[in-house]
Amino acid sequence: MKIIIISLIPILFIGSFLGGLLFIIQDLTSFIYELDTDPEIDDFYALNDIDLESLRDAATLLSEREEDYHIPINLSQVIKINESTNRVAEYRPTDNAGLFTGYALSAECFRYANLTMTTPIEKEQSLTLVKKLLSGLIKLIEVPNGGLGPEYPGQTLARFYAAPEWKTDGNFSWMFEDHHKHYNGTGKYSDWRVRLYTSKDELGGYILGIASAFKLVDDPWVQENVKLIVGQLTEGFLDSYWQEIHGDGTPCGAHLQPPTPPQWKLVIMKMAILMYPNNERYKQLYHYYLTRCMSTLNAATLGATDSISNYFGLPFEHNVILSLLLVEDNQKLIDRYITNYEKSYRAFKGQRNAYFNSIYLAMNKRRSTTAQYNITKIRWDVLDQLWRLNVSGHIPFDDTYGGDNVTITREELATTDESWVALEPKLQKWKQHPLSSLYNWLWEGDGALMPKLFEDRYIRPATADMFGVHNFIWGKSPFTTTGGSEKSSENFRTEAPGVSFSLPYWIIAYFGYL
Repeated sequence: MKIIIISLIPILFIGSFLGGLLFIIQDLTSFIYELDTDPEIDDFYALNDIDLESLRDAATLLSEREEDYHIPINLSQVIKINESTNRVAEYRPTDNAGLFTGYALSAECFRYANLTMTTPIEKEQSLTLVKKLLSGLIKLIEVPNGGLGPEYPGQTLARFYAAPEWKTDGNFSWMFEDHHKHYNGTGKYSDWRVRLYTSKDELGGYILGIASAFKLVDDPWVQENVKLIVGQLTEGFLDSYWQEIHGDGTPCGAHLQPPTPPQWKLVIMKMAILMYPNNERYKQLYHYYLTRCMSTLNAATLGATDSISNYFGLPFEHNVILSLLLVEDNQKLIDRYITNYEKSYRAFKGQRNAYFNSIYLAMNKRRSTTAQYNITKIRWDVLDQLWRLNVSGHIPFDDTYGGDNVTITREELATTDESWVALEPKLQKWKQHPLSSLYNWLWEGDGALMPKLFEDRYIRPATADMFGVHNFIWGKSPFTTTGGSEKSSENFRTEAPGVSFSLPYWIIAYFGYL
């Protein structure tokens, strides 16, 4: 009996330790569920004041600038422009080309599908941009694996690539520096360079891009190349047991096995059975994941913890949910996934995130059941955020902000409404609580697992016009953003691709909300 009691002591200790941590996290996230939007309290622009034609012009301009300035090698990049010459002075290096190019491709696919044949020139221009962006995604899987298609390895996806002739180009010479993420390509690409140690950020954006191209662009070249990508990805993940593999042949930590939500496997296997309908192995595996693994019980669900700790993770999880929504053709499963997501959406409904809200609006055009939330208000919320970007000088997406050279701040808004600077009270409570000192190692120091858990957070989420230039503002926490982003240089302006505006815009346009 004593032996049993003694053996239970460490179990009880670990259980108590984890239980205390879980209690703290749940208490810190509880305020998110209480948030909601009110058009009057949150000062929404009146719907009559939001010019839909002006929004469309802005979205079209951003697509044009994407092609003209942001994709020198068919990967979407932030640029620095010389104010004197108005020419690009630098293409900013990025660790997330797969993610950001996936966003850009998805936005352009929704635009392409939204354009009618009464505008054939614009539709052809859109298709050209789709093909360029898809070519960039092709190279991200082709260069590290030596070729394109299911006969080549597919468990390694690159973050970035560089051809050998770019070694002397100052915009891309960084890819030829010694770095633990940098490797040579494979086979005919052995003199190319790739940036690896790929994360789920990249995978989520990549999946969104190819799923959007598959479902929204009816071009033979696009369809054939997406099919080759999907076949290669599927075979690669099955061979590696759903792990992303680094350049040295070892797993890099990005895996799609539990506790990763099941929508990751489901969307890849769903695309695989649609594009390879005669492959019985794919069908068996898809139905195994769907039924025996009980994926339908929690597919398309997300936890709330990332809303306060790792906000950047929420958009790429939403990328996969949107991808699954696009490719699924079984109405019962669509309804099930949307019902699942609504359990998570109660944490997002008050965050003023136009991307998450546009996805929820899209869901409600695909379901056969009734929405649990106010669609009219959510649509207004998205339009208000897009209009704020339009009238605040964020279009094009550069850091001049319409000539102000700075974004609006919480302090400025607080002169008429102090709620803008009110901090979340439970956070202050736990900062002083003796119990939290047991877990300091989780959020303090360089190796902290949850470094932002105890960062000051505001109760009221930021609006779009507070954010500075960024590839995708909807991955920035609205609870820590203070506004006041300034122009980075007197002689140069920084411009990001405008997918923060164009992706939610073209989603709601495609699904009939404009």
